[in-house]
Amino acid sequence: MGAVAPEERVVGSGRLSFHTLPAFMVLIALVALLRGIGTAALPAGFTEKEVAKGLSSPSGMAIAADGRVFIAEQEGRVLVLKRDSLLVRPVLTLKVESHDERGLTGIALDPDFPASPYLYVYYTAPSPSSHNRLSRFAISGDEADAAQEQVLFDLPDIGAAIWHMGGGLAFGKEGKLYCGVGDHQKPAEARNPDSPFGKVLRINRDGSIPSDNPRYASAMGIARAVWASGLRNPFSLAAGPGGVPLLANDVGESSFEEIDDVTAGGDFGWPSNEGPGPDAAYAGPLLAYGHNDGCAVMGGDFYRPDRPLYLFPPEYDGKYFFADFCDGWIRTADPAAAGGPGSAAAIPAAFSDKAAFPTKLRIAPDGSLYYLSRGYATGNIKPGVSKLFRIRYGEGGIGIRKDGTDRTPARNGSDPRILITGSGSAGGFRIRIGTPANPDAFPWIRVEIRDRLGRLRATLAENRPWQGNLDLSWMPVIGHREGLAFLVVRSAGRVWSRPLVAPVP
Repeated sequence: MGAVAPEERVVGSGRLSFHTLPAFMVLIALVALLRGIGTAALPAGFTEKEVAKGLSSPSGMAIAADGRVFIAEQEGRVLVLKRDSLLVRPVLTLKVESHDERGLTGIALDPDFPASPYLYVYYTAPSPSSHNRLSRFAISGDEADAAQEQVLFDLPDIGAAIWHMGGGLAFGKEGKLYCGVGDHQKPAEARNPDSPFGKVLRINRDGSIPSDNPRYASAMGIARAVWASGLRNPFSLAAGPGGVPLLANDVGESSFEEIDDVTAGGDFGWPSNEGPGPDAAYAGPLLAYGHNDGCAVMGGDFYRPDRPLYLFPPEYDGKYFFADFCDGWIRTADPAAAGGPGSAAAIPAAFSDKAAFPTKLRIAPDGSLYYLSRGYATGNIKPGVSKLFRIRYGEGGIGIRKDGTDRTPARNGSDPRILITGSGSAGGFRIRIGTPANPDAFPWIRVEIRDRLGRLRATLAENRPWQGNLDLSWMPVIGHREGLAFLVVRSAGRVWSRPLVAPVP
């Protein structure tokens, strides 16, 4: 899909850097500091699995609380992955214009889905003339009726533009929907307060415009929806824990890729400013990296799962995951690090270099990380060659070998060792939770069994003092399958999770 690496882009110089306007000179040092950051294979204990293939230019993804993964394809199809199987019948098929960067590029689920059953989509409508549109559809089961489209807004005609459509969608903590709109190859429009191009728009779920928007009282029409301006191509948005901050991944031109902290009335300066700069007239990026380090920022999402089962180690809690399309890496950063953006604690860290032209990534409620791999660079769509991958911590390596030794990956030295033996069909599971290295930090322990959706099925220990090793047992209800139930251990604000599996060779 052209959106991720426009052909007219010129690869410039620069390195990864954080931006704090009063401390611009600090950025120069950070640029040099990050020259050797590099990338690496997945850290120890993580596994990656291909969970769907045969996709065609996947451009967006949304994950429901029940585990379903909704996948948007540029040509207008919305597919669903359900229990690790890609359903044959699309949830929705839209009539779109899908060449270059035009097409279906944004997707989101209502925060209260499925009780509020809406799927939101941002796509290029071909009639009456080419323009981008935001609509929503009600989903029943695994299907939506394309004839029951509720158009929330239509943007002005595209004209001859084929790049910079945008498409990022995200809900904030207050339940408002944010939509990233590219400059449509009209850079001056990003600074035009009356144009929706080059902006982040904010609307209510039904398409109406919130009265607390910055220009609600002073603007007319769609311009009242403008929340932030001065953006080039905000291809993806992500809301942090609790909905704040709201970050926009803004694909740059010749110098920098930006991750912007989108606040009310913020002006990020495009086309006058790109990346970190000393001009205090503009809101600088929270994070920017140069084109010696990649070419198009993709992703991203915050690691704060709602129902953690495959929980990442604690050092990833609250981190922001993001990817680069050209270089195929995934990295993490801490926007809330002590000292703020630009501090050493906030420097991005390598996570993976295995992604083949990633377009979007999302954190699932169960703690897994999913990313879409287009598999090839810009150019015509190649049907059926793209894939969806899932990254989990501990999956496939948890349990007891036949010789009785533990296969559980090592974690932080202060974490308890969790040993699981037995099975769900021959006497149940036997569980030993070892005393952590610093037991004074964990005065109590709660042990639960939860199903794959995070629902509580049994409580094995509740607020028990942690005094020595804790030995427990559990016999699952008939019908549970291997990998379907999870042991969840909670203590003093920490959570550890293990899938309950049969002994493995």
